[in-house]
Amino acid sequence: MNKQGRIEYPNFINECSVYIGKLRHLYNYDLNESTDKYNRFGKSDAPDILGLKGELIFSYFLAKNNIKHLNAKLLSNVPIKEPDIIVGNKKIDVKTINPDAPHLLVNEEAHKKDKNIDTYVFIRIKNNNTADYWVYTYEEVNKWEVKFFKYTNAYCKLIKEIE
Repeated sequence: MNKQGRIEYPNFINECSVYIGKLRHLYNYDLNESTDKYNRFGKSDAPDILGLKGELIFSYFLAKNNIKHLNAKLLSNVPIKEPDIIVGNKKIDVKTINPDAPHLLVNEEAHKKDKNIDTYVFIRIKNNNTADYWVYTYEEVNKWEVKFFKYTNAYCKLIKEIE
């Protein structure tokens, strides 16, 4: 693990993530309906909201610390095949997890796809204005144990082992 810490973020991120996350869910409606592979959470927009919230929190953290970065498009009607955030030559995939999640998870199939990801940032929401984060390289995640979780195989790491 390269780095870990805590991020205090402003309340507007909570509101923006709900609005944009719901729009993201609507934009992806046809894709979600076309196959069970992408419709794992039924009709819920919660995963879109949560994922977007993590991306906004990490982008806020970078901006607050004067770290130049580039964000991927927040909305698209086709799957985005680029990293969530680029910092210098680092291509980052942001993974957002609920406060009670016991594991850091990376979908095995997605990990093995060529998206040029070299860094994962895991954001765990603590409350409405606080999140924890962990940064791992692609190679570090590659060494994690792979287990089956609900729908698919995933690289996993127990959070209690790193806190």
